[in-house]
Amino acid sequence: ALANTFAINETTTLYVENTNENCTSERVAISITINTIPTVPVLTENTFCGAITINDITQNGWVWYNSADATEALANTFAINETTTLYVENTNNNCESERVAITITINSIPTTPTLTENTFCGAITINDITQNGWAWYNSADATEALANTFTISETTTLYVENTNENCASERVAITITINSIPTVPVLTENTFCG
Repeated sequence: ALANTFAINETTTLYVENTNENCTSERVAISITINTIPTVPVLTENTFCGAITINDITQNGWVWYNSADATEALANTFAINETTTLYVENTNNNCESERVAITITINSIPTTPTLTENTFCGAITINDITQNGWAWYNSADATEALANTFTISETTTLYVENTNENCASERVAITITINSIPTVPVLTENTFCG
């Protein structure tokens, strides 16, 4: 006979009989199915810019809850718009993983830059028009920001976004109009008879 401490860690068939003081039953086969426990969920990215939904971070089989002992799962459309701790477990057809706490950090998105004055006389640099946190680019999809010393000497469209330590605003196009400065008047005759 197998000991009561015999470990069953995979699906197997064992045989069992019942005994009392005088008799033994027929020995019968019993199939024991061992289902695998899913791996504990690990969220590799948990910091986001602006609100997200659970659908943005979940994986197949993950079930999210608002507490460690909640019995009702949150919908995948549940909005997360501030830093919060949620609880998630991984499920398969038969088993659940351990439920773990995951803190989701939501950082604020800066306001989109607005340039109140975009017409100038003569060349300027980005430093003349920028504000703290603004990053300027020469195209909508450029990855390298222009230096604040970049000179704008003719009418041009640049792209700017507002950044903070964690997030960037929408990148917007701003046309900078550069008007030419008229030539300084020169009086060729400045002596007159009176």
